[in-house]
Amino acid sequence: MILRRWAVLSILLFVCLTFPFTITNVVVKGLETVPLTSVLERIDYSGDLTEKDVEEIARTIFDMGYFASVKPELIPGKEGYTLLITVKENPKVKDWKITIDGEGLLDVKDLEKLVTIEKGKALNVKRVQESLENIKKAYEEAGYIFIEVTGNMRKDTFEIIVEEYALWDVFINGEAAGIDISQIVKEANLNLLKDFYSASPLVRFFTMNKKKFYPRVSDINRFIQTLRLNAFFSE
Repeated sequence: MILRRWAVLSILLFVCLTFPFTITNVVVKGLETVPLTSVLERIDYSGDLTEKDVEEIARTIFDMGYFASVKPELIPGKEGYTLLITVKENPKVKDWKITIDGEGLLDVKDLEKLVTIEKGKALNVKRVQESLENIKKAYEEAGYIFIEVTGNMRKDTFEIIVEEYALWDVFINGEAAGIDISQIVKEANLNLLKDFYSASPLVRFFTMNKKKFYPRVSDINRFIQTLRLNAFFSE
């Protein structure tokens, strides 16, 4: 699952001007869930402007994150120009949810507090990115590095998918002759998922916690240190 970015900025001026001009009014068409005030408060059209300034206004609106397209058009008037901005909002988010593919290493209720996606408004790609990064950071701070966080819009619900990866096995490339990797894994107390599934169901149920097979940074560092000590490796 990957997050699709719908946004495509389209800057097309129907009146090509090579000299400064004045904008006396701004009209925004296409708003459905985003308030007009939140758009207008971000732009400044005072004074003499150029075509580049209009493009910058369009880009500023686009960079809000709510829109799939932003198209400015200059309409001449008696005292100046009206800037007509036609926008197309991203799909409306009715709800969002977090789906964890793994053992649930972190409490999903804690992860939900990190989501900044707004319900009832157009999907904001900046808030999506912020939410994904917040969740990824929470895992990293807990020591987990084998984590992938992505998102996708499913009808009117945005789904955040957290994939937690366990460690199945360890392979060493390069000069590994004579090194007993299984012994090093055992010395480093590194849990491999293949050992979990090779054990009997009763042993797994009563003696094994599957979450321990999802390594933290400290587990990987301990394994590397043990490997260096046994194989006389250096930096």
